[in-house]
Amino acid sequence: MNRNLMRKLHVVKILAFVLALTGCSPYKHYYSDFQARCHWLQHESVAPYIVLAGSSTMLFGVCPRLMADSLGLRQGTVVNVAVGAGTPIKNYHIYQAHANRLGMARYYIYSLDPWVFSEKYYEHDSYLARLWSPEQFVRFRGAPPSELERKYGLWPENTLTQLRSAYRPPDLPQASPPAQYGAQIKSADSRPQKDLADLLDYPFFDFSKLQFQYLRKLKNTVEKNGAKFVFFLPNKSSAWVEAYGALPLEVEARFLGLFDRYLGKSVIVGGFSNLPSAQQYDYINTDGLHLLAKGQVLTTLQLVQIMDSLDLLKPEPIRALLSY
Repeated sequence: MNRNLMRKLHVVKILAFVLALTGCSPYKHYYSDFQARCHWLQHESVAPYIVLAGSSTMLFGVCPRLMADSLGLRQGTVVNVAVGAGTPIKNYHIYQAHANRLGMARYYIYSLDPWVFSEKYYEHDSYLARLWSPEQFVRFRGAPPSELERKYGLWPENTLTQLRSAYRPPDLPQASPPAQYGAQIKSADSRPQKDLADLLDYPFFDFSKLQFQYLRKLKNTVEKNGAKFVFFLPNKSSAWVEAYGALPLEVEARFLGLFDRYLGKSVIVGGFSNLPSAQQYDYINTDGLHLLAKGQVLTTLQLVQIMDSLDLLKPEPIRALLSY
């Protein structure tokens, strides 16, 4: 397949993707499986006051039950709707699907993980991966374009079947809330820390403007509903922090530039390295990113300590993430 035809197919895929996100195609329900996972929010016992959202670092990072107890709130007022590989697009669709409940919140706390915004992170979303250029497909998969077109196609028939099967009708029965109100406990494993430079592979994979656009839409929607939107930097291992600090300056400069362009002044709290230096792997998995049970308790209590001051914090321009 020649290069010009490949590029034309890529343009068509992007147009089809835009139509899908605006509700003009059957693919508009692609993210309904994530929406359905949070259907317990509709249970009568749930009345969110604090919403925790984002990716797996928040999913394993903060416990709503402990947070509610520590703040003197009743159970069901702190919820965790973060998901694994939770991009802004996924979080936006979860919020939209349950806006009647999530819109009740006073605080919306979102985990800020730079790598989630990388175009390379599309690997966790077969729908977004269709936005990769042919060269990016080859870079990631190590396969020639012709093979990739046969494997992924423009809109292969089996994809439509998968999307339809993932759809959940809006009138699901109200499921009881999970024991931890959405949070999960990470089991320790021997997974090695990923090479952060390889994880981003910048500049071959740029940071995704689409993700920043959806994060802005999410933030605007949350604030329109009267909640304070707070970005939270979950704890990481010291080795991960060192790896982040060793990245070329242009990588974070690009991320900070796009954040400032799309989000502007924001409230950001937390810190990448806030774990005990000794025996830190009792608190966090060997991958350096996902907190274990002890780390979840520690991080939850750290967040509890700053809740009283959140209303006093004013939005400010984002600065180097290691400075928080």
